[in-house]
Amino acid sequence: MGQVARLTDRRDFVRVQSEGRRFRSGHIAVLVLPTPDAPPGCPPRVGFTVSRKVGNAVVRNRVRRRLRELARLHSPCLSPSFDYVVIAYPAAAAADFARLRDELGDLLVRAGRTGEAR
Repeated sequence: MGQVARLTDRRDFVRVQSEGRRFRSGHIAVLVLPTPDAPPGCPPRVGFTVSRKVGNAVVRNRVRRRLRELARLHSPCLSPSFDYVVIAYPAAAAADFARLRDELGDLLVRAGRTGEAR
């Protein structure tokens, strides 16, 4: 299983959200953008956005934990030297793990098929 780094800097989130390609589903969205000035083979970076609209702190943290685990499981699908931002919609709070897994997998396949992330 490949490595995945965390995207933590606000400037990086804003850059990916303003310049990246967006892929949406019913519960989540994935934004993809090449990492600027990244050395070849650098691991992909993944960040998560779960707003207050999703629910209270307990619900938001549960959704965030699920998304982190799904990013780890789907790490072979992530392209090196790319930044990813996963955004949870309010419907994600009621979605089960399998549903989120399938949606994230589909979105990553779509992102790779466009040539943006592969």
